Amino acid sequence: MIGRIQEQIFSQSLVSAALNVSYDYVEDGTVQAIYLNFSTSITETITITKVSRHGANYNILLDTNTLNAESSYIFHPEWKVVLKKGDSIKVQCTNANTTGTVYGTIHFEGGINE
Repeated sequence: MIGRIQEQIFSQSLVSAALNVSYDYVEDGTVQAIYLNFSTSITETITITKVSRHGANYNILLDTNTLNAESSYIFHPEWKVVLKKGDSIKVQCTNANTTGTVYGTIHFEGGINE
């Protein structure tokens, strides 16, 4: 059963910088899905990481994908991604081609610092 689902939205112009957002969990929770939409078709690399409260040696790469002329991307965990208070979720997108804007939404259960 799913509890209260919340969302966090973000955006970044890939013309000026790569996307690199991170949200700290303030209570135990799970990642339900991460949605990325692009203002134009892009060819860039997406990386999603669970950043552990125990330090870098415990970080987990959840997904990495090189997009080729794509206008959207969805990360829907095949397995439950549990985050404990103090863990973070990090979403990154390169800007090698310096074009477009990325608009993102994270759906999560639990609470995060904005």
